[in-house]
Amino acid sequence: MFGNSWHKKEKPLPTMIGLGGGATGLSQHGLSPPGITSSGGTQIIDGLITYHVFLHTGSPQTFTVADAPGSTTAKLLVIGGGGTGGFTQDGVSGGGGAGGVQYYTSYPISDGSTTVVVGNYGTSSNNAATIASDPGINDGENTTFGSAVGYGGGGGAHEFGGPPPLRDQPGHNGGSSGGGSAYYFPGTPGGTATQPTAPLVPGAGGTNYGNTGGTGGNSNPQNPGGGGGGAGGNGEGGVPGNGGPGVAFPEFPGPVLSPAIPVTNVATIGPTGLFAGGGAGGSGNPTVWGPSPGGGAATKGGPGTPIPSATGYGSGGAGTQLGAPNTVASPIGSAGIVIIKL
Repeated sequence: MFGNSWHKKEKPLPTMIGLGGGATGLSQHGLSPPGITSSGGTQIIDGLITYHVFLHTGSPQTFTVADAPGSTTAKLLVIGGGGTGGFTQDGVSGGGGAGGVQYYTSYPISDGSTTVVVGNYGTSSNNAATIASDPGINDGENTTFGSAVGYGGGGGAHEFGGPPPLRDQPGHNGGSSGGGSAYYFPGTPGGTATQPTAPLVPGAGGTNYGNTGGTGGNSNPQNPGGGGGGAGGNGEGGVPGNGGPGVAFPEFPGPVLSPAIPVTNVATIGPTGLFAGGGAGGSGNPTVWGPSPGGGAATKGGPGTPIPSATGYGSGGAGTQLGAPNTVASPIGSAGIVIIKL
């Protein structure tokens, strides 16, 4: 192996008995085929298993393989950037949707280079004119590994009087969609989840994960905005306004990935491999909604109360609350990620 490598505690070398023998048997059991070399991102060597972790850098990256047997496959996780919550001045805004997830059980690996682009979270702004001219500014970015794609999460719906005003907008479409908003009247619906219809690489055991944001409540009695959809379920509408849960991928536990990611995100992912939770809808009262499993941000009620950002990867940011000062920008989601397990 070569590149930016970290070695976990080595495990005893198993015999070939019971593994099926040869490179194909090793690949099927999640073990790196002998002789293969790979580089790109942060490489983690855990006994006979090799991981490559790619985080958002703002530029395309490369995964390179040499001396791979023709039957080599890998587990692959591709997650889009999370949507950021909606901005509000005088209502409640929706929570950001999680980045769409594509997971492959047997993605084909061959000699050569694959381009990797890891999407960022949606942009946060407190400028009404900027948002009104580009309401999708808070949508997450797509993540790609070759032909595999995790769509960016939809941003939460904005709700403000301006100038210029932006009223009655639904949650934004995205991998998992953003939650709806509310302004004194019945709230707007969540957007459409786009990840479920994303193209899959044929014959690679691929599955898409993406869900819908919730409908915003009636803000007059201080109900919340809709929660953003999570990779593991829909965001909630009305009370409570929690974001949808993320999905657990035990193949990618946080402690094993710790050489490549911050300690906060190790805790969010945990030993079960949780990713891509939706952000909570903005709250119009002191009630706290969220956080969602997988890193979706919680929201705190009360004018001007600080709201934490999302944690983990591909998670949605929370909506903002009734009466928040106009200088408060929307809470951000979290960037996407690509993980390869040879």
